[in-house]
Formats: sequence, structure tokens, C-alpha cells
Amino acid sequence: MIRPEFRGELFGQQKKLARIWLAFAETILIFLAMPYLFPPVLHPEYAPETVRRGLWLVSVVDIAVLAWWNRRYLGTQSILSQAATNRRIKPPPGLSQPKSPLEEGAVKVVSWFWIAKLVAFGFAESLALAVVGGYFLDQYILSFVSGLLLAYQFPTAESFEAILREYEGRAGA
Repeated sequence: MIRPEFRGELFGQQKKLARIWLAFAETILIFLAMPYLFPPVLHPEYAPETVRRGLWLVSVVDIAVLAWWNRRYLGTQSILSQAATNRRIKPPPGLSQPKSPLEEGAVKVVSWFWIAKLVAFGFAESLALAVVGGYFLDQYILSFVSGLLLAYQFPTAESFEAILREYEGRAGA
């Protein structure tokens, strides 16, 4: 069984991840303000419509990759198997030394959850980077979609608890 104080430290990692998520969300607002702070310089010699189409294509691909990432790396089964097999996982900062193999495994589960969530945050936020000169509506739409995807990725305490409970159940069996 995971010691209660160590479990508390593990849940502290969920709170840290939620603060990082908040920083990603705040950055979307900064991207929305950028065209007003630094107005785009429009050059008649480049074809903004071509860039705009490419941007939308990249955005669709980005959403598809995020959906694939969620299925491949953020499911409970995937998190547990990656934590068990990946030898390069480093523990998140701020954890005390685990005192049992069960706690060591829990640290790996939490570490993999962190890694997979941070990548998902990046995919979700990347849509908001769509600053194409003169097409403010596109930026608003993509920033809104980015915000929705980021909200979906929020690392809730319940999801964190469910993964740890599943890990303990499998490791204890």
C-alpha cells in the first residue's frame, strides 16, 4: 500500500500539473492580444490566402494528432504499460524517496502521466499560435478550439486518483 503521506505528495504533483495547465491557458489569451499589440505587416507580394489554407490544414492535422495521442498515450492502460516498460522515465521534482516497489511504480505512473499530459497541452495550445495577418476571425476560431481542447486536457484530481487506484489494484493483485 502507498503510504498516506507519499500519496499526498503524488497528489501534489497533480496540483503542479494543473498550474502548468493554467499557464498554457493564459498563453492563449496572450496570443489573442498579439495582433493588437504588434499589428501584422501585410505584404502584397505574398499570398496570404495560401498561407491561410495551409494553416487550416495544419490545424486539422494537429487536432487529429492530439486525438491519436489521447488514445495512444493517455488511456489508463497505456499510462500503466508505459510506466512499467519505459526505463527512461524520471520522477517529477519535489517527491521524496519512495520506500517500496509499489511507491516506485506509482512515481513512474505519475511521471508518465505528466509527460503525456504536457505533450497533449502543447498540441492543444499550438492551434492558438495561428496568427495570420489580417484574418482575425480565423485566429479567434482557432484560439477558441484550442481553449476547448486544452479544457478537455485538464488534469483533474479524479482522473489522477483513478489511475493511481487502478495501478494499486493491479500491482496488489
